[in-house]
Amino acid sequence: MTGARTATAVHRTRLLYGAVVAVLGVAAVVRFSQLGAQSFWVDEIGVTQVADSEGLLGAIRDLGPYEPPLSYVAVRVALHLPVGFETAARIPSAVFGIVEVGALMLVAREASRRWAVTLLAGSLLAVAPFAVRYGQEARYYTAFSAVALVTWWLLLRALRTGTRGWWIGYGVSVGVLWLTHPFTPIVVVFQAVAVAIVLVWRRRHGRMTAGVLWSFGRSVLLGVVVAAPWYLFGATAWLGSDTRYVINDPGTFRVVLDLDLYKRAAEWLLGNTGNVTVLVVLLALAALAAPWVSTRRLRWTAAGALAYALAFLTVLVPLANLGGTYVAFRRVELLVAPMVLAAAVAAVGLGDRVAALARRPALAVPVGAGVGAILLAVSAMATVDYYDGEKTNYRGLASAVADAPDDVTVVIGPVTPAWAPRIRRYLGFQDVGDQQVEVYRVGEPVASITQTGSSCTVLWITGVDPANSEFETTPLNDLSRLAPIAGDASLGEFVLPWYVSTSCAPDAEAFDRQRAVVSGLAPGITQQ
Repeated sequence: MTGARTATAVHRTRLLYGAVVAVLGVAAVVRFSQLGAQSFWVDEIGVTQVADSEGLLGAIRDLGPYEPPLSYVAVRVALHLPVGFETAARIPSAVFGIVEVGALMLVAREASRRWAVTLLAGSLLAVAPFAVRYGQEARYYTAFSAVALVTWWLLLRALRTGTRGWWIGYGVSVGVLWLTHPFTPIVVVFQAVAVAIVLVWRRRHGRMTAGVLWSFGRSVLLGVVVAAPWYLFGATAWLGSDTRYVINDPGTFRVVLDLDLYKRAAEWLLGNTGNVTVLVVLLALAALAAPWVSTRRLRWTAAGALAYALAFLTVLVPLANLGGTYVAFRRVELLVAPMVLAAAVAAVGLGDRVAALARRPALAVPVGAGVGAILLAVSAMATVDYYDGEKTNYRGLASAVADAPDDVTVVIGPVTPAWAPRIRRYLGFQDVGDQQVEVYRVGEPVASITQTGSSCTVLWITGVDPANSEFETTPLNDLSRLAPIAGDASLGEFVLPWYVSTSCAPDAEAFDRQRAVVSGLAPGITQQ
């Protein structure tokens, strides 16, 4: 009998580990699928421009104290891979996206001690449309989420075992987090709160608490030591210089802490959309209901995940107002993970509840699996919809420049000041000669742009349709498919289209009218 039980346990363990591998496999397929299908948008150009710099660390440092090096270094390494540069630059995010799914499963297993919660949480994150979207963008959002989840797992392990090795691992991971994203202090503060809650609970139940605070403090200090060389290097340029310690002047955006902020956060983080959808409703209801439908350890897991997500978003409001920025939901992609963890707990907890009420334990699995299957199916469909969308079309812009006749001047703009060098760099990435290209910024005079005779010698590329009968305009994007840049109500939702317009004025006076029309257009950002 003992041998039979052992064989059964081994078989079950193999099945569970096989399921973990399958979830990670799905995460990999979903994130690497069509990885380079969409052209870069302006932020990705900026990252790749810096990553491709000769003096990489100096170039990162010159961006200021809010741009840690890990993501840029990873992109620099990836750019040496034998694939297109847009695909290569996104590979680190895709890899971190897989790590993010694995790390969430580790956290879920440690927090809930339930394999059902572990596998369902990982599966939900594997196909979560917002997580997939930013797992395919050359920015550090997914890296931050992945490393943050690793720090949480190591902290939970250290609290449970109390061994030095886990505390050291936690400290090192905090150091890596410092090198990943400027929001690291917020994560560490919430982890300190979690440690305090654990200590209070242990004291009430007569359990040992000696040394926990000391171990946590030493680990955080270790993290600071790990990251210190970078910040000391950066300080040589940041201190006593013109470095800005705010993104924009305070008051540039006014972020309001109200229900609309949380509503918009749920729409984007859970559904990758600015609307209430079936997926958003199902996941939001599941996450919010999780502490009520679950019991014991699962209840604490769900409550902790929810509190973390809601508190993190709340803390960002005064910080955003202080730094003169908005709450960009892509910056808090890490909050998708705790929300889907809570939803997974709800599915499993509901199965347990139904089984207990019916006094039929066998019902727990089919009920929980059924709820989980519905959540997964709707989420997967939303991810398929994401693949059908567009970001922008710098690739089409580069093609328009490349196809322009030699005697045609291509004029790109007006654009914001930061965009001009990035556009030129993108043309360089695409090996497009830009000797005939003029990129002008908002407010700059364009009097130097002239048309020779009555021929079509100027090609305008703008971010807003001139909507004028004197132009022949071709859109490079389908506006109905463009993925918005979403933030709180102080920003709204913007898309980044491009238009190519041919100017064939019959005389100088007509050309001057056309030039005035283009000069009066907004930068390449359109509010939906």
